[in-house]
Amino acid sequence: MPHSGFTGWRKGPVYAVPGSTQPSSPPREATLAQGIEFHDLAVKGDKGATKKAYELLKAAHLANPEDPVAQAYFGSATALMGRDAIDQNERFSLGMRGLKILDQAVRAAPDNVTVRTLRAYVCYRLPEMYFHRTSTAVEDFRHLVDLYEKNKDLFAEGFYWQILFDLGKAYHTVGRTAEARETWKKLLSVAREPKYRELLKAEGVMERPFDPPAASGGRLKWPQSVMKTKEGVDAAELSEGIRLHDLALAGDAGAAEKAFELLDRICRKQPDNALAEAYRASALSLVGKYSSDTGLMFENAIKAMITLDQLVARHPDHLGLRLLRGNHSYRLPEPFFRRSTTAITDFEYLLSLLEKQPNALPAATVQRILYDLGVCYDRLGMAAEAKAAWTRLLSQQPDPTLRRLAQEKLGGCSAGRWARPVSWTETQLFDEAMRLLRLGAEGNRRAAEQAHQLVSQAYELSPQDALLQACYGSSVALLGKYSSNPSEMFSKAVEGLLLLKKAVGKDWADPRIRLLRGYLCYSLPDTFFHLTSQAIKDFRFVKTAYEQGDGRVPEAAYWQVLYDLGRALKRAGETEEARKVWKRLLAVSSDPQFQTLVSAEEVN
Repeated sequence: MPHSGFTGWRKGPVYAVPGSTQPSSPPREATLAQGIEFHDLAVKGDKGATKKAYELLKAAHLANPEDPVAQAYFGSATALMGRDAIDQNERFSLGMRGLKILDQAVRAAPDNVTVRTLRAYVCYRLPEMYFHRTSTAVEDFRHLVDLYEKNKDLFAEGFYWQILFDLGKAYHTVGRTAEARETWKKLLSVAREPKYRELLKAEGVMERPFDPPAASGGRLKWPQSVMKTKEGVDAAELSEGIRLHDLALAGDAGAAEKAFELLDRICRKQPDNALAEAYRASALSLVGKYSSDTGLMFENAIKAMITLDQLVARHPDHLGLRLLRGNHSYRLPEPFFRRSTTAITDFEYLLSLLEKQPNALPAATVQRILYDLGVCYDRLGMAAEAKAAWTRLLSQQPDPTLRRLAQEKLGGCSAGRWARPVSWTETQLFDEAMRLLRLGAEGNRRAAEQAHQLVSQAYELSPQDALLQACYGSSVALLGKYSSNPSEMFSKAVEGLLLLKKAVGKDWADPRIRLLRGYLCYSLPDTFFHLTSQAIKDFRFVKTAYEQGDGRVPEAAYWQVLYDLGRALKRAGETEEARKVWKRLLAVSSDPQFQTLVSAEEVN
C-alpha cells in the first residue's frame, strides 16, 4: 500500500538565496528581513521558526504585494508550513498554495535570481511522487545557470556549482539521465572544490556508469499520435483498445480485462508507443478496481501510477498522457493514494495550454477537467480554488449534467454551521436533511457536514426514532467517506451502516429509511465495500413503494430514484435492466433534465 502522505521534503544541502532585494520602506524592509531570517532557520529544519517566518512574510507580502521577492518568500514559507503540518490534507493544500504563489512571483519577475532560486528549491524538495514539480526545478536551475554564464557577477561561483549539482539530481529524478550525466561532467570540469567529487561518489555516480538514458521517442502530439503505428499494429487495433478502456472506465467490468489484454499485445509489438503504454497502465488499474481482491487493486494501481509518472516525465508536453494520468489520479481513493495533487498538476497544465492554444482540447474535455479540478481542490480543503474552478466551468455553458453537479457543489460551499430556521416544521427539517444527505452521497462534502450538524442534536434527543437514527447513521458514514484517514473512513462507514441496519430493523417498511441506505451504499467505494447490490435492492424497494401509493415518497424523489437505480444497475453490469428503468423514467417524468442525464449515461 502506498504511503498515505509525505513526511518531509527531499533532503539536500541548505542553500543561501543570493541577491535578494528589499523594499525601500524601512518598516517593510525590517519585516521582510526578519521574515527571511526565520525562513532560513525553517529551511534548516527549525520547525519553531516556520510559523514566525510565515506570519512575518505574509505581512511583508501584504504590505507590498507588487514586490515579487516578498511574494516568493511568502510562497516558500507557505510550503514550509505544509511540510510541518500534522494533518495530511493541510500538508498537501499548503504545499499547493505555496507553489501557486511562487508561480505568480516567477511570472512577475522571471529573471529575478532570488525568486527563481526560491521556487527551484521548493519544487526540488517537494516529494516528486505527489507534486511532480521536479521538472519545474529543472527549468529554474537551468535558467539560473544561463543567467550566471552570461553575467558572472549575479551570484557567487560556489552557488553556481551547487546549482549544477542539484540540476543533475533533478534531471536524474525525472529520468533524464543523459542530461544528468552531461550536467555533472560540466560540474566536475569547473568546480575547484573536491567536495563535489565526493558528493557524486555518495550518489553512486563515480563508482558505476550512468544509467542509460530513457528512450524519449521525441515529443508526441495528441490526438494524432493515437494512430501512429508500426508493422503489426494498425490504427483499428489501437482504437479498439481505447474503446474497450473507455467502456471499462464507464463501468463495464468485463471490458477492463479485454482492454488490458489487447493493449498489452500492442505494447509488445510497439514498445515505444507512449500512448498505448499509458492506456495499458490505466486498463491494468481498472482490472484491479473491478477485482474482488483488494490487494490486487492496490498492486495494479501502484504499477499504473509508476508507469504513468515515468511516461509523463519522458513526454511532459504530451496532452494525452497528461490527461490519462490526471484522470487516473483523480479516480484513485484519496485517503490511500494521495494523488489529488498529481491530478491538479496535470489538469492545471492542460488548462494553461488553452491560453496559447484555445483549441488544444475539445470543449467537453475542458469542462470535465474544470469540474474534476474543483473536486481535487475540495478534497484538499482548498475551497477558494475549488469554487473558482466550478465558477469557471459554469461560465462555459456546460452540458446539463456538469452544470447540475457544479451548481450543487457551489451550493454547498458556504462555510459555518447550518442553522435551522425557527419557523421550520419537523417535515421541513427532515426534507432538508434528505436533500443534504443526497448531495453528500453525490460528492458534496460540505453538504454532508451540514447534514450531520442538522441531525445530530435531534438524534440525541430522540435516539429511538428509526428515521432520525437512519439520518444520523447516514451522516456519520458520509463524514467517514470524506475523512483523510483511511482507518477513520472505514470505522465511520461501519458505524453508520450499523445504525442504518438497526433503523431498518425498527421500521423496515419505511421507504425513506431504505432510500437513505440506498444512497449511502451506492456512494461508498465499491472496491472496498461492495454494496452496489444492496443499493439496487433499496432503490427497488422505494420504487415499488411509490408505485403502490406510499405517500412518503414524493414524485420528484421517485424520478430521482429511477435515475439512480439505472446508474446502480449499469455499475453492476446490468445494462439492459438499466435501460428499462430509464425508459420508464422518461415516460413518467416531466422534468426535462432527466432526458439529458439519461442520454449522457447511454452515450457513456
